[in-house]
Amino acid sequence: MGSRLRLPILMACLLGSGVFFPLSLVPDGVAAVLRLLPLSPVLELLRAGWAGGSAVQPMIVLAVWIGVAIYAVRRWFRWDPRR
Repeated sequence: MGSRLRLPILMACLLGSGVFFPLSLVPDGVAAVLRLLPLSPVLELLRAGWAGGSAVQPMIVLAVWIGVAIYAVRRWFRWDPRR
C-alpha cells in the first residue's frame, strides 16, 4: 500500500468509528457498515465496559481485524533475520 493512501484510510477509520460523533446520528445502514471498521469495536468495548452491555459482537469484529492484520503482516511485510 502506498504511503499516500495510509493517512486517508486512517482518517476514514477514525471518523467512521464514532470518535468525533456518535453512530446514532447516521442512518442505520451506514451505521451498520461503520461498526465494522477497525476502531469501532474498540470504542464499543469501552462503552460496554463503562455502561454495561453486550461485548460479544465487538469482540468478534475485533478478532477478525486482528486476524486480517496478522495475515497482512505475514504476507506483505518482509523481515530480515537478525545476526
